[in-house]
Amino acid sequence: MDVDVHFLAERFRLSGSNIRNIAVATAFPRRPTAAASAMLDLVRSTSLESRKLGRLCTAQEFGPWHDAVMT
Repeated sequence: MDVDVHFLAERFRLSGSNIRNIAVATAFPRRPTAAASAMLDLVRSTSLESRKLGRLCTAQEFGPWHDAVMT
């Protein structure tokens, strides 16, 4: 699995319930036939959870994954 847990832990301040929501969103993708990396799926789910919380998805926070979450 290609998940950078260190990156995720350092960049995002989330509660346990937010992390659960991200895990559930990642486990049940909208496009079941699409093949994407686990890290990309997690970052996109994190972006959706951040937006639900009214937060901006900044390049500083998302780093090299920013372009992926803005599409």
